[in-house]
Amino acid sequence: MKKMLSLITITALTVVMSAGCSGSNPAPATTAAPADTVAAAEGTSETEAAPEISTEAEAAKTIDQMIAEIDRDITVGISLFNYSNNWCSWQRNAMLNWFDQCENEHIEYYMSDAQNDQAKQNDAVDTMLARGVDVLICYVVQSSGASAIAQKCEAANVPVIFLNTKVDGPSLSDFERTWFIGADNESKAHMQMDMIFELLDEKFDDVDKNGDGKINMFYIQGPPNEDMSICFDTVKTRIAESKYKDTLVLLEQQNSNNSTANCKEIADAWVGKYGEEIELTLAHTDAQAAGAIAAYMSAGLLSEEGGVYVLASNCLPDAQVYIRDGVQYASVLTDPWWQGTTCIKMALSAAMGNDQTYGDLLYGFDEDVKFSEKNPKIVYIVLTGITKDNVDIAKGAYDRATRED
Repeated sequence: MKKMLSLITITALTVVMSAGCSGSNPAPATTAAPADTVAAAEGTSETEAAPEISTEAEAAKTIDQMIAEIDRDITVGISLFNYSNNWCSWQRNAMLNWFDQCENEHIEYYMSDAQNDQAKQNDAVDTMLARGVDVLICYVVQSSGASAIAQKCEAANVPVIFLNTKVDGPSLSDFERTWFIGADNESKAHMQMDMIFELLDEKFDDVDKNGDGKINMFYIQGPPNEDMSICFDTVKTRIAESKYKDTLVLLEQQNSNNSTANCKEIADAWVGKYGEEIELTLAHTDAQAAGAIAAYMSAGLLSEEGGVYVLASNCLPDAQVYIRDGVQYASVLTDPWWQGTTCIKMALSAAMGNDQTYGDLLYGFDEDVKFSEKNPKIVYIVLTGITKDNVDIAKGAYDRATRED
């Protein structure tokens, strides 16, 4: 039975209490749950150092035991940067579905929407800390805002897990109990280039629409920042070091504000300048790719029968449809279920006092969770290249994070 508690704050934070979680991951419930809830969640019952784990099966058993044996109340605060953002909403849905599956009544959580406003997020974090959360999950509005949030949490002796948006270095290095989980954008760029090279190996003549022996490539990214610069450098370096260095020509690179509409404007300008010379487009995300696809289809350069080859990342449901239909060639999947739910597991492990910098696996949560080789406080989700041949993998990932409410 669920009990609704009202909580009036500047960010409309609401709370629900529910039964907690089991160690297994059954299929998501089909009944819609309240949008913002306090529900049971996964956790640990042990505070000692992690046991030595010899196999992934034993690791999984260990985390299941920790979940089942949790025997004290733990409250998780969750601040997400913007519910209306597509990817953020998938992270939220994954978390809510995971909480719905819980069967341990000791766990509660607060969840709030910062509405893309750093000041609102700061206020929500203050409210959660004042209410005595044991750990915070924070999908920051701005990378530069992470250190201030980490400082608030350290003062309250509350560990914090930063989610998805890459945070500034000091937010991890200057505070003992801070971690980050998300996709490694540099690795994502490498995977995208691997897929492009495989495409050219197999279908060079198909991609080379004008038959001049060269591939005209166009690249759309998000707002200019360190990550986007690293991705751009990765793409250029991979081209320069490949056998296609003289035939794969990067004609244009453009940053965007991440909106599909803005990316359509960018691609529209390219269509006006280059027309049918456009042969290959790489976008950092599917939302950006959708803008380019709209522009190309309007100009008659792309249809289900063929045209410009488009690659992106995230493999959102709309992109899955495009890939099935042959409109989009490929995407790199970041599984919203694993990222959202592993973040919760990290948070609960931290709330139980565990150090999370040991080993290659984080208590064996999954083989898809690896620590960064450069920074043991960073956990990366393994990426999967998706084409028409394996698009069902992406469908399964998003099905687990789908809600009806």
